[in-house]
Amino acid sequence: MVLAKVIFGDSEEVLKSFSDNSIHLIVTSPPYYTMRNQIKWNSYEEYLEKMRRIFVECFRILRPGRVCIVNGCDYLVNGTKYPIPADFIKMLISIGFKYEDDIIWVKPLGVGKNNGR
Repeated sequence: MVLAKVIFGDSEEVLKSFSDNSIHLIVTSPPYYTMRNQIKWNSYEEYLEKMRRIFVECFRILRPGRVCIVNGCDYLVNGTKYPIPADFIKMLISIGFKYEDDIIWVKPLGVGKNNGR
């Protein structure tokens, strides 16, 4: 019996290989808008649309009553703050997920250098 398996790839493509209602738990930390140099989007809306397509697949493959945990934070780019968690929550609810709660991750050493400030 396989207890855990790590799969590497573009989530939008990889998730398509899973059957409907086949997963019990998803824990994900999506890339933050413009935070990682290897991924670029033309706009925040394009970024959110990509994330929507991925979350739709997550919803499809999760068994009813199961859990999707999403790690994220607000991000500041050139003086504009992007409320990524708030936008994700609205998006996930519109897809059909039930919102349970948010968990504040207290980082005693603060945030890294890529905080855009």
